[in-house]
Amino acid sequence: MNVYSYNTYTEALIPAVERQRSQAKDFTLAQLATDCLMQPSYLTNVLKGRCDFNSDQLYMVCEQLEFTADEIDFMHLLLELKRTVYPKRKWQLEQRIEKVRREHLRAEKHISAKTVKLSPEQQQQYYLNPYIQLLHIYLESHTGIANADTLAKKFSVSREQMAGILKTLEEINYIRKKGTGYEVLVEGQHLPRESLIIRPHHVMMRMKSLDQMQRLAPEQNYSFSATISTLPEVRTQIQAEFLKFLKSAEKLVRGSKSKQLYQINFDLFPWEID
Repeated sequence: MNVYSYNTYTEALIPAVERQRSQAKDFTLAQLATDCLMQPSYLTNVLKGRCDFNSDQLYMVCEQLEFTADEIDFMHLLLELKRTVYPKRKWQLEQRIEKVRREHLRAEKHISAKTVKLSPEQQQQYYLNPYIQLLHIYLESHTGIANADTLAKKFSVSREQMAGILKTLEEINYIRKKGTGYEVLVEGQHLPRESLIIRPHHVMMRMKSLDQMQRLAPEQNYSFSATISTLPEVRTQIQAEFLKFLKSAEKLVRGSKSKQLYQINFDLFPWEID
């Protein structure tokens, strides 16, 4: 459940109640209402949108449903937005809500990969050449391969290119020669969206992905593309669903043995610019 994908506090409470009900067999709405010093009928009416909590009531309910402090703060913003009738304050609250939502609907909030710690020059070396990142991840599970000729054939590049890639990874201390192979010193890291090279990196990886997809047989490639027309809030919910998938996918990857490199691409953007 991602609280930040919801547009009203009651929408966010309903799945939280269901989550609590599935985790605690003795959980009931009546007990939740009693714990929060209110009548069960009042709690039911709020959940059905017939009336609203005050700030203290919302805090108690969120606390009982095990919301984090940040999530509770966000829920109070949604409550204030629903209750305000002053246009200027409504606009200010909407801006604050959107800012918080953008901050929490980020990949690094849902995956365990650490934010990259390279100098700007090293980031350009690593992220603007798709082969460097591909080889780095490949070597995490193929540490016994140290022959540049073998690796060059694997990735369809010249031996000179592969030697340069290996040299770059060694210079930034991501790998080092060990015995007959390489030891990976740093696992794949996350490049934050504030980085100046995030867009060039995405473009380079997308171009490389498209090139690779053209080389594959149809049964080796699964891709999906769709153009949709929907509400901005639904777009936000779709993004939240993808982040849930991303978290699950990371667990699957980390819990399995590596055998082959794969690429995941997901784009969600507006065609119309306001």
